[in-house]
Amino acid sequence: MARNSILFGILMVLLGVAGWVAAGATAAAKTALIIPSAFGGVLILCGLIGAKFPGANKHVMHVAALVALLGTVGGLMMAIKGLLGEPHWLKIITQGSLGVLCLVFLVLCVRSFIQARVARKQV
Repeated sequence: MARNSILFGILMVLLGVAGWVAAGATAAAKTALIIPSAFGGVLILCGLIGAKFPGANKHVMHVAALVALLGTVGGLMMAIKGLLGEPHWLKIITQGSLGVLCLVFLVLCVRSFIQARVARKQV
């Protein structure tokens, strides 16, 4: 899961950069860069710590799953909220993409946690 955490973190940072550039790369559009990149940065950090310290991997991946849960709820809720008002499509796409990326990563985390528990019981 450490590799997946790094991969999804990089994807979120790239999403932030792409959203910021698409919004005009101005200081007024900095939240398009900061929010997805912050989630991605935390996932990258969790992945690096998990890879470097295998004994802490379980705990760090639970933190990564929590970050993914927050990103899923926040990203999808903001995208839905944007659809209910006057739609600003760049924001909706960026926020929705963050939510979907976090959701996919969260599902992978849960599957990994279940597989690890089953493997421990079999030993």
